[in-house]
Amino acid sequence: QEPYSDVKEVEAPALTPDEGCLLQLLESGQKLADELIAESGLASGVVLSTLTLLEVKGLITRLPGRYVCLKRRKS
Repeated sequence: QEPYSDVKEVEAPALTPDEGCLLQLLESGQKLADELIAESGLASGVVLSTLTLLEVKGLITRLPGRYVCLKRRKS
């Protein structure tokens, strides 16, 4: 038996509708949290908590000046 043959590949966590909305808005480039609040129509608390979850999931990066952007994937 091959080493680690019983280890299954881990699937990426599913995104919530709010996470998907913010990621889609960030596809055009870095944005301020206030811009995401205005463009998404979501409450400020929802946007800020969702951004934190996306950062923990490794999907976005916080930048200086309170900007956020999609995290670049290593190719």
